[in-house]
Amino acid sequence: MENTLSSLLFERNFAKFYEVDYARASYSEELINGLFANAYVGYERRQPLNNTTDQVFFSQSDVDYTSNNPLQLDNSRLALIDEHEMVKVGLGLTIRPGQKFQSYPDQKYNINNEKYPTITLNYEGALASDNSNYDYHQFRASLYQSFDMGNVGRSSYWVNGGTFINGDGISFLDYQHFNGNRLRYKLQALNPYGFGLLNYYDYSTNNDYAQVHLQHDFKGFILGKIPGLNKLNYDLILSGKALFTERKPYFEASAGIDNIGFGKFRPFRVDYVHSITSGRSYGAFVVGINFGL
Repeated sequence: MENTLSSLLFERNFAKFYEVDYARASYSEELINGLFANAYVGYERRQPLNNTTDQVFFSQSDVDYTSNNPLQLDNSRLALIDEHEMVKVGLGLTIRPGQKFQSYPDQKYNINNEKYPTITLNYEGALASDNSNYDYHQFRASLYQSFDMGNVGRSSYWVNGGTFINGDGISFLDYQHFNGNRLRYKLQALNPYGFGLLNYYDYSTNNDYAQVHLQHDFKGFILGKIPGLNKLNYDLILSGKALFTERKPYFEASAGIDNIGFGKFRPFRVDYVHSITSGRSYGAFVVGINFGL
């Protein structure tokens, strides 16, 4: 939806797409309290797509639609997608230490224990591709925790990392892509576990990677103590983020004000995001408008 509006209004088609025909079977189960397993196996047939329209409501002389495929990336990489088929498999474990639960005759209701982080371990593999260079194995792990800090507000973090085996020649589709953003007006607030100013495909990788996301929502602890502002019920949110790949590290810091509006109508959030990467330092405001779309 956001990419559609960005394309039609500003002639900026940031997202790139491909066509896939697939069939997949999956299974998940809670093995014991707090230990969850999931698995899937599927067939995929991927095909490239080309732009079929240059429709725009407000044309700009210095901006044009960019090609959907291939997409020219930095370092002379091409996101060239050729038609191919493969079988993909995945295995995952989710561990919630100290999980509590309520048991009913017809169901079990799980309650997370905020004293401990949630741990996820995942494997993904591509097998039997009609291009043997596209077969690969990826292993990744994550830590997530969200917890109250009393009157000071609420904190959370998400740490994620992974590695590829036999990943050198794989399709760009199967690289690890990161949740970036190039829009200044969004239909929701910035993803707390994405990046506010990261170009979508700049850091996509088929090598080792790690990312760290930290966030603290002060609720009314700070703004609620400032005369005048304390009557507006705004929330101050601070975030710090880092991304590590074979490139130089990427860092972000942001400060946002949430719950902007009046009465019960408070759909707005404004963040100032500052980015530092490869000797470049810059910042921008990002406005989120959450209408539940």
